[in-house]
Order: sequence, then C-alpha cells, then structure tokens
Amino acid sequence: MSPGIAMVLTNLGVALANLGHSEEAIRSFDEALAIDPKDPLTWHNKGLALANLGRDEEAMDCFEKYQDLAGEQHSQNISQRPFR
Repeated sequence: MSPGIAMVLTNLGVALANLGHSEEAIRSFDEALAIDPKDPLTWHNKGLALANLGRDEEAMDCFEKYQDLAGEQHSQNISQRPFR
C-alpha cells in the first residue's frame, strides 16, 4: 500500500477521535502505522487517543516513539496541540 493510504487512515483516525470514538481511532492509527511506521504525527495522535481512554502507559510509549521520529524541535511545537 502507498503512504497516501496511510495518510487517509490517519485522517480518518483524527476524525473518529474528534467525534469521541477513540477505540475506532486507535484501530485506524494502527492500520496507518502498519503501512508507514515512521510517521510521527500518527504516533502522536494515537498517543492522544490512548490517553483519552486512560491508557497512559501505552500513550507514553507512542509519545516517545513520536519524539524519536520527529526530533526535539518538532516535538516542542506540537506537544500541546490537540489532534491534527
């Protein structure tokens, strides 16, 4: 599958999360990450969805993966933002 499909799945996950459907959003993020595991924003958004469900340890793992992939500069710019 192409990275474009991963972006569509990430956007679907964001839309689902914004509608309060965190479990479905996580599934969509997981599908996107299966295609493009190096997309930092997908990891960030998955972390937010997990945190919304109180799955804090899993969320922290996602945020750490995000920071590893995005680098310090990018992570400072996005750390306080909601789903994107």
